[in-house]
Amino acid sequence: MHGVGVYGKVLSDTIGFSIGVWGESPYGGGTGVLGAATATSGLAYGVRGTTASSSGIGVFGQATATSGSTFGVRGTVVSPNGYAGYFEGGQGVRVIGNLQATGVKTFVIDHPLDPANKYRYHFAQEGPIIQNVYNGIVTLDSTGAAIVTLPDYFAAINAEPFLYQLTPIGAAMPNLHEAQPITGNLFHIAGGVAGAQVSWEVTATRNDPYLRAHPVTTEAVKPVPERGLYLAPEAYGLPLSEQ
Repeated sequence: MHGVGVYGKVLSDTIGFSIGVWGESPYGGGTGVLGAATATSGLAYGVRGTTASSSGIGVFGQATATSGSTFGVRGTVVSPNGYAGYFEGGQGVRVIGNLQATGVKTFVIDHPLDPANKYRYHFAQEGPIIQNVYNGIVTLDSTGAAIVTLPDYFAAINAEPFLYQLTPIGAAMPNLHEAQPITGNLFHIAGGVAGAQVSWEVTATRNDPYLRAHPVTTEAVKPVPERGLYLAPEAYGLPLSEQ
């Protein structure tokens, strides 16, 4: 059985701006449109948006205030196994701007040794510097040297300092070193064993046009409405009302 509390449909003007359902509340704490699914089991939607347009948006949320802590779309969940937001298919999720998380950023797959019953988690590394990492393996020439070629766009999106790691493969190379620093998209290594291989890694500071236009900071004062509140009050032994 399917039930619909409110149903709206635009029967004409199939091209251009049109509205099936419009809700508005002028009061603080008010709700323009409220949808609730009260069933305690089964698949149910509080609010559902769909679109058949090749350039359509199923659900669109916009906060138009120019100050304060606002949300275009906000989702919360009570169940410890639930998701405040769930996205599936296509190209995944795109964020224009910064992505923040108080918890860990997780890569999850079906466990390769028990895919039917377990998940395998890997976690992103964290740090106060925005960096790009490049690595590979190079074979040394007859003099124990090599030129390492980085991507042709390297200089366009990276800046110093550049950090180098060189690891000899198959034989000790106590004299192995970075002989000439990165110029353009090349750097030189020397002091190795002729014909041997070296694993290399370069860490660079991200410096693409977007990041230059939107610099980040590692520390910030909380906005006035958020002062005295916590992202995770339970971690400090405080009630969730302090969030």
